[in-house]
Amino acid sequence: MQYINLTKHDINELISGLTIISTGFARVEAPSLYVGSDMNGVPMYIDNPNAVVIGLPEPKENTIYIVSSVMLNFIPDTRVDVVAPGNVVRDKQTWAALGCKGFKQKNQNPLTDRVSRDNEHNQPAGCGFRRAV
Repeated sequence: MQYINLTKHDINELISGLTIISTGFARVEAPSLYVGSDMNGVPMYIDNPNAVVIGLPEPKENTIYIVSSVMLNFIPDTRVDVVAPGNVVRDKQTWAALGCKGFKQKNQNPLTDRVSRDNEHNQPAGCGFRRAV
């Protein structure tokens, strides 16, 4: 399995001990949409539903792309090959990120959904996820 880190920072995955160097930068181009002001005159915005994802390669066999948690919200649910850092572990005094424990996907369970779908056709899971035991 190959991990490609498209965040601005190197990622330390603490469970496996992997350090995944940043090799690019994927981003979302989505200016917020103005919806009005509150009673104090503070402008209010919503996320742009027409956001454009920039710098995310097409799916590639045995490759997982790592993006920021914010960017993950704009990734289509069909992209099971895109994840974000999971539970972030922080220094208790400085609150600096030390690493993460695992990765998260958007709105799905890759351990069951992808494996189940692939196994219906007697194929190995394309993303390399295995069912938890």
